[in-house]
Amino acid sequence: MQHKAAVRVLKTAGRNHLQVSGMVTPPGRRYLSVIAAESGRDRSDTRAASKQNPATAVLMKDINRLARAKDFDGMLAAREVFEGASGGQVPDSVLPQMASICHKAEHLETIQDLIAQMDARQLKVKENTLVSLVRCYAARHDTDAALKVIQDSIAKEDRKLRTFQPVLSSFAYRGELDGMFDLLAEVDALKIATNEEVLETVLRGWAGAAPSKTKDPL
Repeated sequence: MQHKAAVRVLKTAGRNHLQVSGMVTPPGRRYLSVIAAESGRDRSDTRAASKQNPATAVLMKDINRLARAKDFDGMLAAREVFEGASGGQVPDSVLPQMASICHKAEHLETIQDLIAQMDARQLKVKENTLVSLVRCYAARHDTDAALKVIQDSIAKEDRKLRTFQPVLSSFAYRGELDGMFDLLAEVDALKIATNEEVLETVLRGWAGAAPSKTKDPL
């Protein structure tokens, strides 16, 4: 049954990088001047002043740009610079952006820490953040942990193709056909549209499977 569902799914599918060396290399003198200005402030009045100080907005803009550029090291360095200069933590709105760049096996501890911070601040951890955790587990080929995040923490109505894609890729990399077809069956049951990337992923998994694992899905 799962294989038939998988076949049905498959048929529908037809830096600006900143250099980092301990510190963020800023895009201009304005960033350096901002850090110097903020660092010179009395820590006791930093938070109040930062709400009105355009310098903090400049720092935040740089952090946001690093997130869009998927610059993991740059983002961490920028956060360190920001927190050191302002005397406080990055605002709530930045945490999901930081989480969005976590996708490698070595990023797992960072995404776990970011989610813990969001929990501590009583922020809702949405699918776009949790899928980064899924990616990190899948990058480690810990598909059980990745699937547990999906099942336990992401409501069915919030699941998207991107939610499952990292796990599917991990199954494909290891040639685990049963895992792939079971996952595709779930995608089909949720009526999530697939795309060409899914087809290519499954074909890679099929080609890489050992002969003893290969089954006719029909």
